[in-house]
Amino acid sequence: MPDKLIPKQLTYDELEGGRCSVSGHKNRFIDTLKVSLECFDKDTTYWESLAQDCQMWRYNNTRGTSIAENRCAVEV
Repeated sequence: MPDKLIPKQLTYDELEGGRCSVSGHKNRFIDTLKVSLECFDKDTTYWESLAQDCQMWRYNNTRGTSIAENRCAVEV
């Protein structure tokens, strides 16, 4: 994918409102997305190919949300 395409810029550029970590760099969208995906018990190595199949992506997000909500309910 060429670097000038908007989806690639949104995914891999630094977030304007992001906070600097201890090491001094701002988080990118992809970094925060991977943290969210891990909370949903998703493997972060192949998420880009999974997102190309919209139905499977929606199913996995719904399933991941249910898992995360159930985990929170059990912890409380």
